[in-house]
Amino acid sequence: MRYRFLPALVLLSASQLIGCKPLKVSSDKSKSLGACPAGSIDASGYCIRDGLIYLLHDARNSETNTSNSTTTLSFGKFSFIKGDRVYAFGRFSFAKAGSGVLQTLGFKLGETSLGASSTQFVGDQDSGVMVSRNTVAQEISENADTTFSLRALPTQTGISSGSDGGLLVFRPSQISEAVAAAKNSSGTGTYFVSDLIDSDKLLTSEVKASEASAVISASTADSKPSDVTLIRSGFSWEAASGKSVACDGVLVTWHLNVNGKKIMSEGPYALTTSRPLGSASMQALSRGAGDSKTHNVTLTATLDTAGRSERASCVLKVGEPSTLSVVLFRSTSELLSEIQNARHLFRLGGVAAPAGRFASNSSGPPIETILQFSWDHMRSDVLLTDVAVTMGAEDRVNSTKAFLQLSRAPDSLSSHLGKITLKAPDRPRSLNIFDLAAEKNLNNQTRFYVTGMGFNNDSKPVILDAAQIFYLHFRRLSDQL
Repeated sequence: MRYRFLPALVLLSASQLIGCKPLKVSSDKSKSLGACPAGSIDASGYCIRDGLIYLLHDARNSETNTSNSTTTLSFGKFSFIKGDRVYAFGRFSFAKAGSGVLQTLGFKLGETSLGASSTQFVGDQDSGVMVSRNTVAQEISENADTTFSLRALPTQTGISSGSDGGLLVFRPSQISEAVAAAKNSSGTGTYFVSDLIDSDKLLTSEVKASEASAVISASTADSKPSDVTLIRSGFSWEAASGKSVACDGVLVTWHLNVNGKKIMSEGPYALTTSRPLGSASMQALSRGAGDSKTHNVTLTATLDTAGRSERASCVLKVGEPSTLSVVLFRSTSELLSEIQNARHLFRLGGVAAPAGRFASNSSGPPIETILQFSWDHMRSDVLLTDVAVTMGAEDRVNSTKAFLQLSRAPDSLSSHLGKITLKAPDRPRSLNIFDLAAEKNLNNQTRFYVTGMGFNNDSKPVILDAAQIFYLHFRRLSDQL
């Protein structure tokens, strides 16, 4: 079971803080009665060893532009410096008019490619919405005053308004500089991680055609107007038992909401007997929460029956586990008041596996490992992962059902379950899987496994074109150095 980082769970006593120690204070706790040793700084009465940390420097949503026969999700112009770390994501949604091609997406730093491109077939007419995605997690190798974008090639006239993306830029700074800025109340330009929430408890496992249903929710303890939140959700679905006929042709749309306001939608996806499984991952950046003091985030689903009476009894089954996570970034002007729980970006990167295949079988094949990743950590570290797997089916006649998941050991917990129906090897399909892992014990390493399993009547395998794990590793300032 995943959990939320409540202050009561993560705030350690002064003597337990790793990498820092408390100063002696007067009996009324009004002032310090000592000085921090050389190489350390006084941060709200705690001596923290100074050192280099990465704080969130900028966060941007994209704008969709089409020019020179290229459709672009643009994040604008940026003055990058060598050593900046970027995490960016984007998706292009395609209407029926834009179907029938292999769509390639690639991030660009100016005119230079950043990260690997991704290819998605957007031609199946029975799949409803057609979405192509890409993610990058990379360090900038040199200073660059240039644009940052995600481009779609070839350009399609059917690109819909559901295309969007987000960019997070982390920049190195000294702890002493961040603390000094906070003391001078001038730290509004950068952000630290104030709170992390992760939920996999379904509010309902069934969505009916007659009503919009809240599927999963998560809430922060407090909110400030300048906060930046990264919201991620992964889920899968299929027609409930005995409802395949009633659900044939029904369209399902998914929504991410903050305090009742929709900030992102995906769909509609078509429920059909030829494509019985569906899976999606939604990721969005949001600023503030209006006048509310909390971030109440929900994932909801609606079914569209097109007024057909025979579809009114359709019931959608939501797959378990599903996930909804929120990362709350707060201005460094608030750093001193949250010094014990404040987190910074410790590492960022990615690992990849070569092309391959895994078996499918009508009687239930064994689960096969596609990719492994070892996470070295301290107690209270947190890891965000974004898994992207592109695959196709060897069978050109029958459909193949594929199931993917990110599992971890030694805690045996798993991310949400990705499900997809594949047809033919020349039709690559991608799945993105999200996970938030927190280490609260004394283990120093967690191993992640991307696993797959396929079902097909002719026992022909699933073909893997690419598998990648992108990760962001966060650590508390009080555990620094």
